[in-house]
Amino acid sequence: MQLEGPVRRFQLAHVYRELAYERQTGMLIVSDRNRQAGIYFSNGQLVFAKQSSQQDRLGDRLVAKGYITEDQLREAITIQRRSDETRRLGRILIDEQFVGAAIIEQLMQDQIKEVVLEVLDWNSGTYRFMTGMSPPEEDVLLQIAIENLILEGLRRRVQWEDVRTDFVPAETVFGLKPRPNRADITLHLTAEEWNTLTQVNGIRTLDELRKTSTLDADETGRILYILYQTGLIHPVNGTLVEDKLHLSEKVAHLNQLLEAFLTTAKA
Repeated sequence: MQLEGPVRRFQLAHVYRELAYERQTGMLIVSDRNRQAGIYFSNGQLVFAKQSSQQDRLGDRLVAKGYITEDQLREAITIQRRSDETRRLGRILIDEQFVGAAIIEQLMQDQIKEVVLEVLDWNSGTYRFMTGMSPPEEDVLLQIAIENLILEGLRRRVQWEDVRTDFVPAETVFGLKPRPNRADITLHLTAEEWNTLTQVNGIRTLDELRKTSTLDADETGRILYILYQTGLIHPVNGTLVEDKLHLSEKVAHLNQLLEAFLTTAKA
């Protein structure tokens, strides 16, 4: 799969989604000046991510949280730098009994998510997808739906005043967007996001959705931007029915999202 291009803020969400929809396996390399990240997918699922300074950050986190001492970290780094040493820092810390495997796994999972979300915020650089590449065997792997991670990242970062000029024109009509190969993925929408999503009907414009919402207009615009970047809605150019998504399919799609939301609310 040939996939490459320039990086703009939040636009990698589209790349993440395309890799998920196409159930791709490989590594997405994102580079910007002196920083680089590798984000690994397996059959469309996010499994691992790393940046050039990741191992140092893992050690710093372990020290900051009191799991290991600075002396233990220095000793582990010294071992890692030996010419015949192939183990990664986390494995060395476990093998030397400086810290438990469960703690390393949790911190690595948090760090993987942080890399993906941090790269989502980059506003320059390039990306390129390399098919078939797998993460190092000793690393902790995730199995996470990229849509939920996109939702989490955009909720933290997006403000309407920051994205309104880069979003679609006010007269753009939005409709629900098909999610090929992703019907089995449960999305964790908030009540406000669900409420906004139900107002998208293939007839209302962005401006109308903002004005008629029970939420603040700017907050509605922010949510619509997040839903758009997550791949739940898309412009339909004023058509009453979206291509390849008939009314019965719309109802089924909304029922599926509602069931997922109610299941999450009960949890």
